[in-house]
Amino acid sequence: MEEEGLSKVPNLQIARLKFLCTTPEYDSKQKDQAKEQLMRNIEEATICREMKWEIDSKVFDRMKAVNDTEMKRLSDALEDAEKNRGESEVRDIMLEKAEYLSKIGDKEASLTALRQTYDKTMALGQKMDIIFHLIRIAIRDFKTTATSFLDTISTFTSYELMDYKQFVTYTVVASMISLERVDLKNKVVNGSEILEVLHEIPKIKNFLNSLYYCNYDLFFVALGDVEQTMKFDRYVQPHYRFYVNEMKIRVYKQLLQSYKSLTLQYMANAFGVSTEYIDKELSRLIAAGRLNCKINKVMGFVETNRSDSKNHQYQAIVKHGDALLNRMQKLSRIINV
Repeated sequence: MEEEGLSKVPNLQIARLKFLCTTPEYDSKQKDQAKEQLMRNIEEATICREMKWEIDSKVFDRMKAVNDTEMKRLSDALEDAEKNRGESEVRDIMLEKAEYLSKIGDKEASLTALRQTYDKTMALGQKMDIIFHLIRIAIRDFKTTATSFLDTISTFTSYELMDYKQFVTYTVVASMISLERVDLKNKVVNGSEILEVLHEIPKIKNFLNSLYYCNYDLFFVALGDVEQTMKFDRYVQPHYRFYVNEMKIRVYKQLLQSYKSLTLQYMANAFGVSTEYIDKELSRLIAAGRLNCKINKVMGFVETNRSDSKNHQYQAIVKHGDALLNRMQKLSRIINV
């Protein structure tokens, strides 16, 4: 199905390999393999990147000569098209030049060229292609949510961005931190599109199932696997610490909401950790206001403080109602004057 997607310009695989090569914690053997793949991609696409590696002057000069020759050819072709051909031919050459600038990593020049090409484009489909190209160049600014992933998973064909397994991985990971339990079951756990490929991603499958089916002793192991995967993913790496912490809070809440009180030893056994670890974790989160419970150190148990959501909603309505009435009174005085 991947041939149905748009052309892989720019090639985001190169950006991923560059990220792995510049990640200090990445395994040295795998980093060497990533460097080899990156150099092969660089030579194939004639791209020059600042990787703080020793520069091979012969390779650099050869790539620069190829780039200069191709840019001159495109500039001459564009000049000829503007003088002797029609608008569509000019537009095609402009797009070809913009795509080449994108291939060689000249981001600013390619963005300018793409916007100029967009202004010359009339067909809606061609305009959409340019917009998608702009999105791929600025992918780090492309914020997505679990809802947007789920809404597009049945029609996903953007293989120039990522393969389908990676898309499903992002969908599951984003959904687990954001969806309520009922929605998680309907849209993810029982989602037909996700189930089609989830068996091919065992770490993500174990992570999802350990949370939903309350296999808490497996959850921390699965979370550790996902954490390592996120650390070496250039899109989510800046957020992996936040994600891990929020998932811990979610699973603690899920267990605590089933009980009025339970012992620290029970929680430790459930998660397969020591009582000291659970005590430290809960104390940190309670102090930060992230968990509604308290620890009885003498008796060694945790007592939950369930918030009365209906009472909270009632108080909020009264508060906002008073504010609205005050505003209406002020407005009526102004109108009367």
